[in-house]
Amino acid sequence: MGQVWQGTDTQLNRQGALKILPDVFADDPDRLARFQREAQVNPRPRGMVR
Repeated sequence: MGQVWQGTDTQLNRQGALKILPDVFADDPDRLARFQREAQVNPRPRGMVR
């Protein structure tokens, strides 16, 4: 559904995931809602290297 990169949240000073949603999904309300839910529920996906 998108590319996921490891990044640093400079406001919270912690590692997290940066997920980029492809442009093709930008106008799909269901995909956007899923994207937002994932961001709120899981700031560090399983298997992410620390």
